[in-house]
Amino acid sequence: MQLISNFVSQQGDLSFSNLMEILAIEHDSKTSLQLAKDYFFRSTSFDIQKKGMEFLYMNGHCLELRKMIARNRNSGNSSNQKWAKVYQIVFDRKAGNFPPQTIIKQLDAIETDEPELISIIEITKVSCYVDMHMFSALADFLDQYHKWFNQVRDQAFLSYLNIRIELLLMYYYLSKNLVILARRSANRLLKEESISPYLKISAHTHLGFSYLFESYAETMTHMQQAMQIACDNHYDEVIDVFKNRNIPFVAAHFNQADHITSNDKSEQAHLEIARGNNERAIEILNELPLDTPFQLYYMGKAKQDKELLCRASNQFIEQSSDYFFCRLPLSELGRMV
Repeated sequence: MQLISNFVSQQGDLSFSNLMEILAIEHDSKTSLQLAKDYFFRSTSFDIQKKGMEFLYMNGHCLELRKMIARNRNSGNSSNQKWAKVYQIVFDRKAGNFPPQTIIKQLDAIETDEPELISIIEITKVSCYVDMHMFSALADFLDQYHKWFNQVRDQAFLSYLNIRIELLLMYYYLSKNLVILARRSANRLLKEESISPYLKISAHTHLGFSYLFESYAETMTHMQQAMQIACDNHYDEVIDVFKNRNIPFVAAHFNQADHITSNDKSEQAHLEIARGNNERAIEILNELPLDTPFQLYYMGKAKQDKELLCRASNQFIEQSSDYFFCRLPLSELGRMV
C-alpha cells in the first residue's frame, strides 16, 4: 500500500474517495476489497471509519459491518456515533430484525445536517416502503433525492448512493413487469466500476429472471454467471440458494430437469412436475404448508387445478405486488384453456 503511505505523508489525512481511488489503481478488485477492510479497522480517520460502513454494507460483509458499527458507536466523535446508530438500523432492516414501520420510526427520530447521512436515511426509509409494496413512496423519493445527493462531495460515497438507487429501480421494474427497464438497470449496474461482486450477483439474478418467459439460454446463462461469482468469492449461503433454489427453479420451469437436484422441498416438487411425475410432486407438496404463491402455483400445476392457480396469481399480487411472477400461474391457466 505504498501509494497510500506516500499520499498520507504528503497530503495528510486520507479521505474515503482517496482510499478507493488508490486501491483501484494499485490492486485488482478482490485484493482491494481485503485491503480496504483491513484499512478501515486500522485507520484513525473519522471520515474513513464512518464511510467504511457503507463499503462493508454494499459488499455484503455483515460480520465486519457489525464490528465497524461497534467501533463508531464507541468513538469519541458525536458524528461517528450518529452514523453508527443509522447503520445499525440499516443492518437491522437488511436482517429483518424489525418490521419496516419500526425502522422508519427509528430513522425519523435521527436529526442530522450531513448530506451523506441524510441520503442513507432517506434511501433506507424508501426501501422500507418498497418492502411494504408502497411504491408511491419510491416515486416521491425519485423526485427529491437529487437535493441531498447534490450536496455530497465524496465521489466514491456518491457512487454507492447511485448504485443503491439503481438496485431499487431494478427490483421495482421487475416486480411491475417492466422487463426492458429492469434489464437496463441491471446492465447499468454491471457496467459500474465500483460495484461489488455481491451486487453483481443480484444484477445477474434479476437479469436472468427477466428472460424467464423468453429464453432458457439467457436465463440460465445469467444464473450460472451469478453462481460463478458466488463461488469465486466463497459466498457459501448464496451458493446454496443457487444450487438448491434458483437453478433448479429455472431448469424445472423450462422442462430441463434431467440431472438437476435440490434439497428444497418446493423445488423438488417443481422438478418432479417437469419430469411428468405429478403424483410424486403432489406427495411432496402435501408435506408443506402451501403458504407461498410459488407452492400454490406448483400444486395447481401438478393437479391442473384452475382455482389453485388463480389463488397463486392473486397471492403474488396481494402479498408482494409482484406482477412479474404472477405470470407463472397465469401462463399455466392459458395452457389449460
